Amino acid sequence: MLIVPSDIAMLDPAEFVALMSAANDASVVIAVAKDGGTNALLTSPPDAIQFEYGCDSASAHQANALNNRLACRSLHLRNLALDIDQGDDLNVAVTRQPERFKAWRDNGATLMKTTLIKERHYA
Repeated sequence: MLIVPSDIAMLDPAEFVALMSAANDASVVIAVAKDGGTNALLTSPPDAIQFEYGCDSASAHQANALNNRLACRSLHLRNLALDIDQGDDLNVAVTRQPERFKAWRDNGATLMKTTLIKERHYA
């Protein structure tokens, strides 16, 4: 089973090939996020480990695999390391694929300004 959260900015087919290739040697394959979280998790069988969430979940997944005596591989992949719930990661995505993400960044900045103006008005 492959789990990929919906906040991953850029999906690269080559990185999914890397995940699948790593599964040849491991029952648990983790794409590690910049914050130590898990941005993709491949498990065989699907219930091989207990799923964890948040920062440092990658190390928790690795520990769960080891506790279950399963081979585990952690991959640090360029695009799967980013998730757009982090402002810095969204800026990297805008730099790498400006045609795709510029509107997101610009609309987000406009939304933030509008929110701040409303908060000041009601304060």
